[in-house]
Amino acid sequence: MTAMNGQQNLTGHTNCLEFSVQKNLTITLYQVFSGALHKSKTSTIIAVCGNGVTENGEVCDGDTIQCSEWNADYIGGTATCNSTCDGYNEGNCETDGW
Repeated sequence: MTAMNGQQNLTGHTNCLEFSVQKNLTITLYQVFSGALHKSKTSTIIAVCGNGVTENGEVCDGDTIQCSEWNADYIGGTATCNSTCDGYNEGNCETDGW
């Protein structure tokens, strides 16, 4: 996913911010001056699995949910976030057996 947001400032220059969200969040600032587009700054925020905060690219981070919240086919149990933060461990989830 990429988004562009243009904003006109008081000096007549246009500032654009580009967000690229994949596993990490990358923010790039572009500025237009003298009729040309210039990249002025890029920052990347790296998702850290295990810090208790669900960040870009993570499904979970250290949390536990009811299995029925994860998948409506489950009737009981709890699912814990896996060690790579890309899903839940469903070993304790229960189905109705039919």
